[in-house]
Amino acid sequence: EDIYHFIESDTPNAQKLYTYLTSTAYQKQITAALGDQYAIAHKYGEQGDQGYHDAAIVYAPKPYILTIFTTLTPETQETLGYFHEISRLVDRIHTQATTS
Repeated sequence: EDIYHFIESDTPNAQKLYTYLTSTAYQKQITAALGDQYAIAHKYGEQGDQGYHDAAIVYAPKPYILTIFTTLTPETQETLGYFHEISRLVDRIHTQATTS
């Protein structure tokens, strides 16, 4: 949330941070699921076979933050499928909650 507020401010380097976080080369998790619909600023990470994570600001009409931390093996089709499914489900819930 602090990063979202920083990016939305007129603080020096806010736009630079937004550009970095929306232009990452690795876009297989939350961005792969929702990136065709919205701009997404995110930071991903992995710890070998110990965990695979992604934290994102989803710039939907009403932006929201989605963070997924797992202990799953990175980059398997099954693991990426979970990220995509969770991302789409949260987006659907968020959209319904903000439009009703």
